[in-house]
Amino acid sequence: MTSLPTYRDSRLFKALSKNATLAGAVESMRPIAARVGREVANQLPEYTDHSIAHMDALWAVADSVLTTAETESLTPDEAFLLAASFYVHDLGMAIAATPVGLTRLKESSEYKAELEMAQRVNNLPPEKAEALAIRAAARKLHAHEAIGLATQLIPGVNQYLIESAVVRTTYCATVGLIAASHHWPLTKVASELGVRGRVPFNTGEGADVAYVACLLRVIDFAHINRERASHLERALRSSIAADSVVHWDAQSNITGPNRDGNQLVYGSTQPSDDIEAWWLFYELASGLENEIRGVSEYLLGRSESRSRFSLDSVRGVSTPEAFSRFVLLGKGISPVDVRLQPNSMERLVELLGGKSLYGNDKLVPIRELLQNARDAISLRRTDATARSLDLVDGKIVVEIKKEPEGTWLCVSDNGTGMSRLVMTRYLVGVASNYWKSADFYSDFSAAAAKGFSPAGRFGIGFLSVFMLGNRVEVETEKYGGPRFLLRLRGVGRRGELIERSGTGQVGTQIRVMLDAECHGRVSHLADVVRARAPMLEFPIIVRTPAESGTNETTIKPGWWKDVTPEELQSFTLQWFAAAYLGKREEKSRVQESRGLRGWDTSLNQISGWPAQPVESAAQDSRFVSLGLMQASAVLCCSRGLAVSIVEVEDAFGVCDVGDIELTASRAGRIDAGEELWEYGGRYRIRRGAQSDSWGMQDRAAKGLRAGVARALDGLPHHGMVLSRMKMIANVAERYGTDLLEVTKLPWIPVAEPPGNVLLKTPVDFATSVATERELVVATNGSHATAYKQAALVHRNIQVSNLRAVAFEHDPFHVDYSKRSELEKEHETLKFEGSLDHLLELAGSSVDELPLLWTMLGLLSRAWSVDKSNLATGTWHLNAETGLLWALARRVPEK
Repeated sequence: MTSLPTYRDSRLFKALSKNATLAGAVESMRPIAARVGREVANQLPEYTDHSIAHMDALWAVADSVLTTAETESLTPDEAFLLAASFYVHDLGMAIAATPVGLTRLKESSEYKAELEMAQRVNNLPPEKAEALAIRAAARKLHAHEAIGLATQLIPGVNQYLIESAVVRTTYCATVGLIAASHHWPLTKVASELGVRGRVPFNTGEGADVAYVACLLRVIDFAHINRERASHLERALRSSIAADSVVHWDAQSNITGPNRDGNQLVYGSTQPSDDIEAWWLFYELASGLENEIRGVSEYLLGRSESRSRFSLDSVRGVSTPEAFSRFVLLGKGISPVDVRLQPNSMERLVELLGGKSLYGNDKLVPIRELLQNARDAISLRRTDATARSLDLVDGKIVVEIKKEPEGTWLCVSDNGTGMSRLVMTRYLVGVASNYWKSADFYSDFSAAAAKGFSPAGRFGIGFLSVFMLGNRVEVETEKYGGPRFLLRLRGVGRRGELIERSGTGQVGTQIRVMLDAECHGRVSHLADVVRARAPMLEFPIIVRTPAESGTNETTIKPGWWKDVTPEELQSFTLQWFAAAYLGKREEKSRVQESRGLRGWDTSLNQISGWPAQPVESAAQDSRFVSLGLMQASAVLCCSRGLAVSIVEVEDAFGVCDVGDIELTASRAGRIDAGEELWEYGGRYRIRRGAQSDSWGMQDRAAKGLRAGVARALDGLPHHGMVLSRMKMIANVAERYGTDLLEVTKLPWIPVAEPPGNVLLKTPVDFATSVATERELVVATNGSHATAYKQAALVHRNIQVSNLRAVAFEHDPFHVDYSKRSELEKEHETLKFEGSLDHLLELAGSSVDELPLLWTMLGLLSRAWSVDKSNLATGTWHLNAETGLLWALARRVPEK
């Protein structure tokens, strides 16, 4: 007799069993999840267990996380959503298991960025670089993939994870979101799921979706034990990288979790002599406690979930010494506090503060220090406003100081300063995020209520200073408090915290003695600072040594509003070299390397605006259009700090998009990865598939639109309008064809018998054709060509007596491959039919006909006919030359 699966003995399954349909749906999806889950070990052999064993084990972990009463309070809907998410949340790591999934993975920007890094930074051979890129991208994308796995056919398998259409359509979109959310920050769970409250489903009892999502993240996190890293499973894995072995060792002898009171308790089957593995598990347990506390604080603040989660901590993680009484160390081995002892910092810097997080960005410490200073000043101002105190003008000072013992980089601010607790628990803590802690809300409840939100989110930025040097000093003072000096004398050595009487000088200064190799990176310090923090709302003073005295540069708030367009363009073109390399490049070399033409009055202005560039300035942005319709650069910022450069057609400038979801390195979104690479002494941008994930193209177009409209109206003052038709077509395509409908610009070339070509405004054109019965219209050809073709086809009409409109510069074209395809299939390159039909044949659309399509709209209104009637008439296409024409006929009035 086959024994029942152990999950059936769990309290969670009993809660689910109140609804037989939902219980059956979970059990039916389990074998499918098991088959997909088996591929995770094949694709990612270095990762600990993510198979069906892990999924099944979460039922038992749920019984430890929740009390009996809390489990019994789950509605059938909630129990189903939680159980179903067990079988979905990690399956995305098997995305590369099928050819379809592998193809999709390789199209992702995550894969491309990882491949570039492996090949160009780590110099790995192509085959190994590809394998590592697949693994890394699958890991990054797996939570996001959960949404599609829950609702769509499994890629390459042609089967749904949940076969019941009723259950799938009712629940699975929510299951996918919950599964995906286990890798979201808790703030995103609150903003995207928490606002829904209790969601009704088929049973009528409904579900608190955010509560279920919180349960999943704690339950999944809590499953860290020997089940995840068995000795047998490790032996069967084909290959485990050296840096992954420690993860297996950390969990290989761990027992638990068991619940005792309001705590989870872990133990070990035998003492560990591997101190690195022990520390890693301690870090995991500490991270779990932080997760539990964060979830608990969040759920306590919601009326729907206030009494449904009583777990509050992991036993023993308050100190490493206490934890070693539960997870044992070998005889004579004692742990040293990772948060206060510098000998733990080497591991921290490796994991959180160095190349693994920031890649080749060797100047990232400057950005991180500026970000911390910005947050401290903003917090002080917000707190003062909330408590009706006097405001202090914010100021940051960045300077290089040469002293006999060495050269120091110093960053000072007059922000809120830090307490002893913040210094010891959060500044050098293991990814301890003060902004999301109970201590922050206790210290600054007024500022939190006022809506203060920091730019820093991850609690790891300070660690980056060790990329510049090992000797670091932090001096800080809060209002009315003592003055603290923290000295860290290098990785692997002890540090000290000195307390002194307060001076009344509130703020913080961080000093780092530069390693010899770092001196060159800060030789143009003012340029680096301006590039890293161009849009802060308070001044930054930069001081560097000079032969006689000191050079001082003040980067004023809004400086980017006052510079000339040429200076702003130079800044955006130079941004990568300044921000990442601390170098200055000749503008011409930077432009050439990026294929750009700059704004220069000596240029042939027929292809651009003939006078001054078109500008749009707002509180948070400045865009400039040259009218050249080339890819240019807009610097995207968040809260005043630079994030990345974005390629935007026909616009350069700067724009602050406010609070956006960034990667941990704050260098951009995952789907906007970009790097600066050097080729023969010149710099180029290599980026992922999506270079405009902030919608900068649309932002720039929206901002510039009014100015572009005025510039169009003014073109006749500069003459040569007919020579600017290509530019006018591009403007219409970029900023909207409706601009051409209302402009005062004569842009419609009308040939009138006996052949004079006149440019007419939309109003004049409508008047001139209002009484006409027929009109020759064409694009990709001259008026003479249009007349000739019309005369050959319509022999019964004196075509030369008709007016004709012909555009030679619409973006429409038929590329070589399409021509070859058409000729092979139809044995001809000449076609006739409706406009839509011909465009479909050519693989195009009306979007590539901004001039012709806008003119047809004007013609339809002048003739009082539907625009579709003009499009459905007989059109002619010569795919070889690209000529597209028709004899447009007015529909007789009924």
